[in-house]
Amino acid sequence: MKFYVVHTYTGREKRVKELLEKAIEPLHEARSALDMWSGLAARVGLGEQFRYTSRDYMRMLLDSGHPSVDGITFERLEAEKIVRYKEMDFVVDVEEWSGGKGVDVVLDTIGGEVFKRSMNVTRIGGKIVTLLANPLSAEDAQLARMRNLSICYEMMLTPQVMKQHEERIRQRKILEQGAKLIAEGKLGVLVSYALPLEEAAEAHRLIEKGGVLGKIILTM
Repeated sequence: MKFYVVHTYTGREKRVKELLEKAIEPLHEARSALDMWSGLAARVGLGEQFRYTSRDYMRMLLDSGHPSVDGITFERLEAEKIVRYKEMDFVVDVEEWSGGKGVDVVLDTIGGEVFKRSMNVTRIGGKIVTLLANPLSAEDAQLARMRNLSICYEMMLTPQVMKQHEERIRQRKILEQGAKLIAEGKLGVLVSYALPLEEAAEAHRLIEKGGVLGKIILTM
């Protein structure tokens, strides 16, 4: 997990962005990094430096102008549910958030166990759309059937590979609609890094390392 901490200094506020990384993933339940730093600071007499709550720090981060949070507002985060699936049991978290009903649609871009466990957070009669070739075991299929789930496999290249001209036209219209929304400022793409083409290897390194919020683009 990567996040920015805003430290406040006596007499004036100065934002210092410090990149923090955990040594290992927590094995079981764990306190948040903010709780840990606040507790340590209080023990050494520096509690005043961490007098803000996590909500305060989040607002400061969103107002920082950093490209990784461009277009994200605190109000939007409050209206939506964000779950870090690597750091928490997303099944439990989504069930609590939805009051046990589950979500209407799941878009799976991860696959594997995340895809399989997503069946447990999709409401009865809901839909799971996956972009990956996830195999289904007999047990998985039975669970999907019991919950009346629609599981859809999606690949954008299918119309081109299968020579479905009408479907390609439909896809083009969707892309044109997306371009129109972008031009109107109603749709945006979160960009975390903009690197020159010569640093393509660094872009791949960042992707493999994980934890990137948004897209990495190469400029020419």
